[in-house]
Amino acid sequence: MKKILVLAVITILSLTLAACAVNDVNNNEVVEDVVSDGNAANEVEKTEEEAEEVVEVTMTLEEIIDQMYLQSGLEFPGTMKSELTAENMNYMLGVDNFDYLEGLASEPMMSSQAHSIVLFTVEDGSDIEVIKADIKANVDGRKWICVGVEPENILVENVGNHIVLIMDLESEALMTAFLDIMN
Repeated sequence: MKKILVLAVITILSLTLAACAVNDVNNNEVVEDVVSDGNAANEVEKTEEEAEEVVEVTMTLEEIIDQMYLQSGLEFPGTMKSELTAENMNYMLGVDNFDYLEGLASEPMMSSQAHSIVLFTVEDGSDIEVIKADIKANVDGRKWICVGVEPENILVENVGNHIVLIMDLESEALMTAFLDIMN
């Protein structure tokens, strides 16, 4: 029994080291028919009038994230969705100093790819701009063992009371998909 346990631990460690060694191979390959006009930055910008507009969303957080993957045209390794909780909030967002109504995170199950989407909703009247600024300033773009993303690939945006944090080498494509879905 001990031999089997030792063999299992050695196998897991070997796979982890192998994954770290090839961390950028085939990272975020673009799937066929990806359309990008290069105006993602323009799409992220909003006027004050648009920011105050009340957005009614009928999709669940899980459905929104699934549509983001689909519409982005990017290929990702198997991802796992987990509920945003008080216990994992600081790890996922870099802060835990505000209240939220519900939240969902999507990250690779086992991969050497730096990828995270955290989508959550806050109550009416929350200071969304402060929440977004705190997240952007404090989230760890190198929270994964072998890989990370640069600050320019950490995007935080909102549509109405829905706030999304995207950390990926292809964050702009995912953000464009989020904005398209939500508008």
